[in-house]
Amino acid sequence: MSDKAPPSAPTTAPAPAPTETPAPAPAPAELVSAGASAPSATSGILEPEPANEGQSLVVFGIGRETVSGSDQRHGPERLGCSDFADEYPNAEVIGTDISPIQPSWIPPNLRFEIDDATLPWTFGSNVFDYIHMRYLFGSISDWQALFDQAYAACKPDGWVESFEMSSVARSDDDSVKEGSALETWSEAFVQGGKKFGRSFTIVDEDVQQKCMEKSGFTDIAVKDIKCPIGPWAREKKYKEMGMYSRAALEADIEGYVLMMFSTVFGWEKEQIQAYIALLRRQIRDPNVHCYYRMRISNMVYPPSLVLK
Repeated sequence: MSDKAPPSAPTTAPAPAPTETPAPAPAPAELVSAGASAPSATSGILEPEPANEGQSLVVFGIGRETVSGSDQRHGPERLGCSDFADEYPNAEVIGTDISPIQPSWIPPNLRFEIDDATLPWTFGSNVFDYIHMRYLFGSISDWQALFDQAYAACKPDGWVESFEMSSVARSDDDSVKEGSALETWSEAFVQGGKKFGRSFTIVDEDVQQKCMEKSGFTDIAVKDIKCPIGPWAREKKYKEMGMYSRAALEADIEGYVLMMFSTVFGWEKEQIQAYIALLRRQIRDPNVHCYYRMRISNMVYPPSLVLK
């Protein structure tokens, strides 16, 4: 994204969409393939083995009350901390977030803590078998310090996983047009991250892998995922992903937009409301094949570098 002049705000909301939905254009080939060869949204994630009798894991999750787990019946799946604790009853699971949004009914081997991951960690060294960090883009000012602390807290041969996404809306068929509401969304968050010193382009700038390598982690594995916005993809898996991602965006669209657009572009509330109407219209258009890039990065703490 270039440092170009702020886009002009829409002055009025668009006319209502026609009742007759246009036939969607063909989706890009990368998201319509069928069969086992298609990339999975969760395959390739480094997963802990189930804790057996007498074996215990100490698991630490940062952000969005989510860690990763493996269901032996169905393969790797994304699990919340509560699900993970149920799946691995011999594991001690700790979940943290800066906001008090955690459930109160939880398994006995799970506890939640309100904590700020950007402050010095108080857990000590060589504590955790598995550390999961998720959706921290836009909230971290020093990513290197974050991964350095994860390195210090991880046990030898332990695993650290970072799951982040880009705020830049993309399309493989140029259906996200320059100057469109989606392109303006991308520009706002890129410039906003620079203004606040908390980048939203972690995936785009390959921050995770660079910081992991500098911290000393080895065996780094990276997997990129395209997450559609809306159910435009032909393959069932991606269609379902798109439905959920659009629902999540629309559920709190004002929360995403109001502060960022007023601060970055200097728009008034009425202008922002008109823009939101344009954005809603665009993400509901089946001919707009928009997606975000997501990246899962796993790394191993080398046993030869135990902190004393």
